[in-house]
Amino acid sequence: MKKIKDPPSYEKFKKWVQDQGITSQAEFKLAKSKLPSGYPKDPQSFYGLRGTWKGWIEVCGKEPFYLDNAPSYAEFKKWIKKQGIKTSDEFKKFYRTKLPPNYPKDPQAFFTARGTWKGWGDVIGKEPYRLENPPSYEKFKKWVQKQEIKNQKEFQVFEKIKFPSGYTKNPSRFYKNKGWKGWNDFCGTEQHFLKDPPSYTEFKKWVQKQGIIYKNQFAKLDRKKFPPGYPKDPVKLYQKQGTWRGWGDLFGTGNISVKEKSKLWLPIKEAKIEARKIAKELGIKTRDQWVKAHKDRKIPTNLPRYLHDIYNPKRERT
Repeated sequence: MKKIKDPPSYEKFKKWVQDQGITSQAEFKLAKSKLPSGYPKDPQSFYGLRGTWKGWIEVCGKEPFYLDNAPSYAEFKKWIKKQGIKTSDEFKKFYRTKLPPNYPKDPQAFFTARGTWKGWGDVIGKEPYRLENPPSYEKFKKWVQKQEIKNQKEFQVFEKIKFPSGYTKNPSRFYKNKGWKGWNDFCGTEQHFLKDPPSYTEFKKWVQKQGIIYKNQFAKLDRKKFPPGYPKDPVKLYQKQGTWRGWGDLFGTGNISVKEKSKLWLPIKEAKIEARKIAKELGIKTRDQWVKAHKDRKIPTNLPRYLHDIYNPKRERT
């Protein structure tokens, strides 16, 4: 055999063969003209003499019929998902260099022979054309809102493993002619514009009639119970109108936000006069006594509970 100058290692030669997409000895013979300088035209003899030759299957990256300690179909599928592989073409470009030992390079043939192959759609988590026992639109919508998914983006990043069997990952397509009304309806969220929304006072009256006293109760209220035009996000609507006074005011619990309370407080000069008058009448001599009297509702709401902090001249005004 003619001596070759600067031949590549077996691993380097193997990588070149696989990078060319060569999958058999016959294909290699046709590609000999493309061999870089120093690369053997008879690799079997060349690397065989050096004790590194492992066969054409190994050089070309082809699958042996049997794999020792091969993963189960479920394990292989989990690994594919972890790599972020979305198509069979992506897998073909990926597997030659990063596939773990004994993972099949032709999973379709490997798992079909074992009776576990369910198709590339199942392996990469793509929606099958037909779903088995899919839920009605209303049932799916109820499930989505229970997960507190608020929009299309949140739905798309929601863990697919948490979807019940038969639940589509593409509801806008699947329910197109089966009740689909848009992502706002699906997620139970607010449309950008509301037709004939109620005034803040009317809405407040309706909310209190439902017996709601906590924000999380309001969030869980069945969206079907909302009259047409009534907002699911009252903060956004009524802040824009300039009538929002806080959740406590909406629920009638008296827990009005500090920002809203501050609008009721007297100017500093009037507050000093009124505070001195009340303190004298109630015998208040310390801050703690003032705070206690305020909690006991002995002091009007036009004066703050923490008088010295609110009217401190060094305090930054917003």
